[in-house]
Amino acid sequence: MNIVIAISSHFKDAYEPNALVKALNQKGHTAYLWYVDHTKILFNKDEIILETNVSLEPDKWDVLFIREIFGINMTTLQLVSYLVKRYSNLYVIDNGLLSDYSLIGKVRQLLFLKNAGIPVPKSMYFISTKELANSYHLISKQLHLPFLLKHTGAGKGGMIFKITDQDEFYDVINTYTEGIDSKKSCKFYAQEFLKLKADYRVLVIEENVLGAMQRIPAEGEFRANFSLGGKVKPAVLTPTLKELAIKAKKVLGYDFGGVDIVIDEKGNHYVLEVNRIPGFEGFSKAFNIDVASIFAKYIERKVKGDKAI
Repeated sequence: MNIVIAISSHFKDAYEPNALVKALNQKGHTAYLWYVDHTKILFNKDEIILETNVSLEPDKWDVLFIREIFGINMTTLQLVSYLVKRYSNLYVIDNGLLSDYSLIGKVRQLLFLKNAGIPVPKSMYFISTKELANSYHLISKQLHLPFLLKHTGAGKGGMIFKITDQDEFYDVINTYTEGIDSKKSCKFYAQEFLKLKADYRVLVIEENVLGAMQRIPAEGEFRANFSLGGKVKPAVLTPTLKELAIKAKKVLGYDFGGVDIVIDEKGNHYVLEVNRIPGFEGFSKAFNIDVASIFAKYIERKVKGDKAI
């Protein structure tokens, strides 16, 4: 099969898409990375012509697997929707992206998770940046200091700020938004800063929970992401971790996901988020397993319609 993996060019050197290409090629397929942000569209008289970095024309693509397209605007999703309608034999694996793009947003995830009875950290969201900017005292009263400001669309631990005073709060708003008087949709939400006993990433593919890894922050860092220099080690997959991970993934309608779960000093479990396209470099190293090959088998099963693990 010709399998095309959609990413933005920002991720062309990332471990995961390149590991997937290697694993798929080893299985006898021909895999390509499609840099969606390098695509040119020609609206010709009788047809639409796409120019991509992939050597094959889209009518020769058998499978399209959508991975890292963060930061790409809605035109990208419309382009993928066009490909689905234009090429009826193209099999698309998007892990729920086209059916509900909004679930990538962390606030919407919190709404769905909380509504399903899944424990999440105490959080606050304001519709406009202006409302957020006017609510420092309310946030500090509800969440206490320090608290976190998290970007609604960032990944891999980026754009998360620990706020210890009012000056830091307004520095973030003025630097990373349109300013305190902006009535545009708010890019940040506030969340309580939990004193953690442990931080876990649980990787789930369909009904198969591959395991849990504990994430340990680098010295001087409060975020435990592997991409930020954090260390990882295999952890015991407790019944609670397994149950929460499977339930959280299902609530969001995902086939697979990286579920971030933390345990505070009192032993309370919280789901932080479910990564629709999880990184797995750290997981592969922690467990010494070929996660890319497992994903390649998943792609084969999807195309064949075999749901068995």
